[in-house]
Amino acid sequence: MLCGKPEMGEMTMAIRRIALALLLCTLAATPAAAEPLSLQASVARALAENPQLKAYALGVGEAREDVRGAWGDFLPTLGLSYGKNKLINDSAAERDADYLNQRSNSSTVTLSQPLFSGFSGVAGVKRSNLGLEYQELQLRAIQAQVIREIRRDFYGVLQAQALLDLWEAAIKRLERQKEIANAWYERQLATRLRLLEVEVELSSAIQQRDAARSSLAAARARMAHWLALPTPDELVLDGSLEQDGEASFPPLADCLEIARRERPDLGMAAINIGVAEQEKVQVAARSLPRVDLEGSWTDYTRDYENIHYRDDQRDYYSVALRVSFQPFQGGKNIFAWRRQGLTVEKMRQQQLETAKAIDTEVRSAFSQWQDSAARLAASADTLRQATDAWKFAERALELGVGSLRDLLDAELRRTRAEITRLDALQYRQRTRTDLAYAMGRGRNQADDGE
Repeated sequence: MLCGKPEMGEMTMAIRRIALALLLCTLAATPAAAEPLSLQASVARALAENPQLKAYALGVGEAREDVRGAWGDFLPTLGLSYGKNKLINDSAAERDADYLNQRSNSSTVTLSQPLFSGFSGVAGVKRSNLGLEYQELQLRAIQAQVIREIRRDFYGVLQAQALLDLWEAAIKRLERQKEIANAWYERQLATRLRLLEVEVELSSAIQQRDAARSSLAAARARMAHWLALPTPDELVLDGSLEQDGEASFPPLADCLEIARRERPDLGMAAINIGVAEQEKVQVAARSLPRVDLEGSWTDYTRDYENIHYRDDQRDYYSVALRVSFQPFQGGKNIFAWRRQGLTVEKMRQQQLETAKAIDTEVRSAFSQWQDSAARLAASADTLRQATDAWKFAERALELGVGSLRDLLDAELRRTRAEITRLDALQYRQRTRTDLAYAMGRGRNQADDGE
């Protein structure tokens, strides 16, 4: 017995170690809960992880390389060439040494420096810089669009979740009413019609709950797409439909001025005009002289098969100034120049149309933003009155002075008021998002009060 005690103690310790190891393995295999994402965190993740934004960012890098490449028109060009030749002439009467049987090798190094290209190179550099600015503005415009969609879907998910919770609560209240109606029916205090009315509304509420669950899944899938999440299951949001509800905007005139200054669309339209003007300069440069300075070094070796002729080995340099000029090319240049002028004018008209469209968008968004405040206040009053009426009808039924019909009507009015309140809250957030986007302030967090 004395010898068995240590063995039992060691066995107990071994079992404890095994249990601890199994517990640690279980904890390691359990996936960590996803960290809740606020609106700001959602926007930050999208800007860092969204593949569409990454693609446009790479486009900016491509444009930056184009700018560097455009400067190559002003730099010298280095060329290397090597030639090996064997000449066979079987004519016995040939006396010209250049056409006798021979082998020759030639190595040439050429360096060419453009001196004047009719301002085509200058226009090319300007055009490339404008292309870089265009890509940067395009990236900014796409970022604003993605942020707008994220904000819409962020509040869309919150609304869908709130709507699902609303129908869950409504179903519980209707189930309680059904129990009361069934008890009254069994005691012959109410007709079967009242019980059937409650059952119909309960069935309708269950269908609405299922539809709300489907809408929530779709909203979560859209949000996960913008955030580049592997699955919607990893999406956990931290926010409320009522957050930042008091954020304000400047007067309409200031909103219009901000939009004309900040919208990427107008900047991109102006850049398109600039690019077209530089292309017009390049077309005109085709009819101007081109001057190049060229230097070369040649190493030439020739071996004759006939030993009576002396082999050649030459090493020489050359410098040339080349001037080329094509003042007339069948009228193609003048017509292309005139066509490019019309293109510039067309783009100016398109820029005016874009400015008018942006003004209209800002005015419409501003009007909807103002309307959302009135809708929000009205929905709050309606919900408060509908809730008071439901409480009164429920209390009256408990005291025996009310009816099932009155309570059911009050329940339906309360549910409709709650849905209207959710719609008003979501509409308020949507109009905030749309007005901020219309003003070109999609990336400015200050306009959200965030």
